[in-house]
Amino acid sequence: MKSKSTILAGALLATGSSALFTGKVIVAKLAYERGIDPLGMVLLRMVFASPFFIAILLMRLRHGARAKATDIAFAVLLGLVSYYLSSMLDFCGIQYISTALERMILQLSPSFVVLIGVLFMGQKLDYRLLGAIAIGYCGIALMVLSESGPEAANAASSNTLLGVTLILAATLCFSIYVIGAERMMLRMESRFFTALAMTGACVGVFIHYAISRGFTPPTHDPVVGMLGLAMGLFCTVLPSFMINRAIQLIGGSNIGPYNYVGMGLTFVASAILLDETFTLIKLSGILLASAGALALTMGKKKETGKA
Repeated sequence: MKSKSTILAGALLATGSSALFTGKVIVAKLAYERGIDPLGMVLLRMVFASPFFIAILLMRLRHGARAKATDIAFAVLLGLVSYYLSSMLDFCGIQYISTALERMILQLSPSFVVLIGVLFMGQKLDYRLLGAIAIGYCGIALMVLSESGPEAANAASSNTLLGVTLILAATLCFSIYVIGAERMMLRMESRFFTALAMTGACVGVFIHYAISRGFTPPTHDPVVGMLGLAMGLFCTVLPSFMINRAIQLIGGSNIGPYNYVGMGLTFVASAILLDETFTLIKLSGILLASAGALALTMGKKKETGKA
């Protein structure tokens, strides 16, 4: 039986990590307004975050962490699929849609995990989860309608659909990572795996940028540089440790509701800093998408019988 102080600490860490992870979208949008593009922003994120993950990798190696060469290669590959490819798609997509829509699409990643398992891994479909998936996607449809409805210009509508497509692709990539990571962390220490995956992703970003633009800096604007520093430290490294600690304190299956509290705080910040509006249709979509995602998470929890 966990004490109230332990539960409170875990709840605060889960809420804070969610708010910080979501805050990367706000930071990116502020940087885009000053002229940097998605590739440059992803590079800045990795430049400031990579020293910490490399240090963790070296520390785990010093403490005896080891794995088969094939497992190490697969961990790096998963990092490339998620924190490189998924991040690139995500950072491109957020140019065209709101913070709220981007977050809610990503929150439905469990539906991708379910469908991948059914289509490619021989898992049985629990038809009780279809209702949760349907509710979640109805919420996303309402949010898309609020940003590209009949009152919107054709260009705005097409940009919204492009943004949604890119974020859906990012969600698919991250879902593949989740499936692979769950299996890999049965074969190697979780911190060692995370450090390997993140280091691989950083190398992928550095190579991509070097091939595309050589060794020219992504920006000469000190404000953008500070935004990149904030994203690397406060929206990547810090929340990754916070969420891991929260999982230790209250369990991974119990952090879902706190994610939405953190996102809610970030939506308020996006309304203030980015002048994003929340119409009745969008708010209805957020509620439906949240209900679907939570129901899907709780349904999978009951299915596995694990707390």
